[in-house]
Amino acid sequence: VTLRIVFKPMQHSELDTAQQILSATEKLMAEQGLHTLSMQKIAQAAGISVGTIYIYFKNKDELLSNVAKYLFFRIDEQLIKHHDSNRSLFEQYRQMWLNFWGFFNQNPYVLKNFYQYTSLPGFSELVKQCRERQNVWAKLVKQGQKQRLLCDLPQDILFSLSLESAVKLAFRQTHYDEIYVIETVIKKTWQAICI
Repeated sequence: VTLRIVFKPMQHSELDTAQQILSATEKLMAEQGLHTLSMQKIAQAAGISVGTIYIYFKNKDELLSNVAKYLFFRIDEQLIKHHDSNRSLFEQYRQMWLNFWGFFNQNPYVLKNFYQYTSLPGFSELVKQCRERQNVWAKLVKQGQKQRLLCDLPQDILFSLSLESAVKLAFRQTHYDEIYVIETVIKKTWQAICI
């Protein structure tokens, strides 16, 4: 999912406004819950008029669907951050894991909304699209399986056994004040998906 798909072609300031609306929606979801959202509350949190929201999103369902797309867009950005395909597969994996860890620790509203996202319109379809897309994770898995280094399991299962741990541990650290030895976790989750 790319921002062009999410927002249609927009000028820079229009894109900023759309992101401002999406960020305000995520913040309200985290603070008050998905079920209490209204266009009036979102507009107030974003510092704009209700009518401005309708310039970008035709209704609340479309807005919420775009919140999900915006999340996946940012996650995709994290996967490729500092990516270097010339590094070993483990080093590529380590960088992805650290990227995820950093993203979820730096975005507390995303963590607070972790379980609410699944209720957003179109969320399950986005998950399906992510499984089918050839991103850096899919390429790493394919290469690792070709080299007979990684287990012969679907990439989404390997993701659950490895990178998803960054999300879950960031959630636990934020909510339960748990501390982890990250390098050890990275190595163990890598071992969990290796043959």
